[in-house]
Amino acid sequence: MAVGYGGALVGDLVESAPDLRVHAEVELYVDDPAIDARITLQASYDLAAGRYVIDSVTAARADGGEEVNGAMLRDLRLQEYVRDGLTALGAVELEGSGAFRLEDVVARRADIVAAGPSDPDTLRWVARIYRAAEIVSARPAKAVQDALGLTQPTATVWIRRARDRRLIFPFGFTEWDRPNG
Repeated sequence: MAVGYGGALVGDLVESAPDLRVHAEVELYVDDPAIDARITLQASYDLAAGRYVIDSVTAARADGGEEVNGAMLRDLRLQEYVRDGLTALGAVELEGSGAFRLEDVVARRADIVAAGPSDPDTLRWVARIYRAAEIVSARPAKAVQDALGLTQPTATVWIRRARDRRLIFPFGFTEWDRPNG
């Protein structure tokens, strides 16, 4: 059985990249069939880290379930819960378009890839995908590769081109405060 997610996007929208916004705080409710407890995660967007960080975790005994103990807590897959839960809630928003979902990018894949890495719009899409993956603690290069259907070497080249054009920055930096920029 699959893990189920619910929750609330709380707080103001914060600029995370030139056209990506995230909610300052989120509360995730996790229904993991492998864990006999009600799990709640509170996370906030950390500007310096460039991603969501977990602020608190609550594991409450499920109705009629086993007690919460160390063995149960060791089985919590927090990174997976944050990554998949934030994605399910649509925590990353594309300015003017609502939730940024990789499924939407996949639907446009043919046009994006056909334009090639010399096209500025293609490189903006590469940067958006990369940055959205970083925000939810996913693997950004893999996200670019999968969303655009590229080979790993090709995805690496496209990411490098986006970096060279200053569309992707290190965590915590923007075009205006980048060293020697």
